[in-house]
Amino acid sequence: MSRLSQKGVHSVHIGECKYCGKKLNFNRFTWDHVYPISRFPDRKVIKLLVPCCRSCQELKADKTSKELFEKLNA
Repeated sequence: MSRLSQKGVHSVHIGECKYCGKKLNFNRFTWDHVYPISRFPDRKVIKLLVPCCRSCQELKADKTSKELFEKLNA
């Protein structure tokens, strides 16, 4: 993903982690596929990428966003 595209997605999400809402420094965040490529290889598109913090990305692993929220709210 180009640096310009990264800045665009980062700003759309107001610089926050999609999952926990933590403010993210543009130079220190990761990208997460809303639908994990390991389970949904046909959904590998930029509009399904969201910024997130490392701890949420590790917790999410190969889950969908919905599965992660269900786990967090259980």
